[in-house]
Amino acid sequence: MGVYVDHQIRELLKLGVITAEGGPEPSVQPSSLDLHLAGPILRQQVREDYDPYESDEAKRRHYALWRPVDLRDPQDHHWTELKPKVCEQGRSWFLEPGAFVLGCTSQVFHLPPSVSVKVEGKSTLGRAGLIIETAGWVEAGFQGSITLEILNVGKRTLRIWEHMPICQAVFHSHHDNSYADKPYSGQYQGQTTTRVPGGVR
Repeated sequence: MGVYVDHQIRELLKLGVITAEGGPEPSVQPSSLDLHLAGPILRQQVREDYDPYESDEAKRRHYALWRPVDLRDPQDHHWTELKPKVCEQGRSWFLEPGAFVLGCTSQVFHLPPSVSVKVEGKSTLGRAGLIIETAGWVEAGFQGSITLEILNVGKRTLRIWEHMPICQAVFHSHHDNSYADKPYSGQYQGQTTTRVPGGVR
């Protein structure tokens, strides 16, 4: 398995393997491709299915915060849109320390069965405490935008902007340029916006 370098990535762009949907054109680096942030930005809702007559406010908050989420049940995930701040410079969102949200790339992928992608964070953002994409392997044959897991592990609130460079894609060719017998066809195939978790299969 080999990593694509800049001139090979440009060839992929010419072939339409990656397209920009309403956002900036992707920027080619020596061995990666910068990707840009798109909304909506989603955050987990706190579950509050409690009996208010049986517990005080502190117990209700504790129960709502720590109630386990069944990862096999997609209906047990509760998400809400984080409203953007809109100004002349564009749309932005504020992430408090410890905030975990989902966003997506403005670029859309059309991977052939011979190419896979690893999504990595950017060092400048990482040094500010912003962690991107904790599950970053994109299978050969994937079609769609990439949902990003975004976490502020720093001590200060961070402001992220729509269309800012948010992460980078590293393209991998398969051994002997071979094709996957069964390219990706899972539950996230064809997504074009931020996608909440489905059930674990």
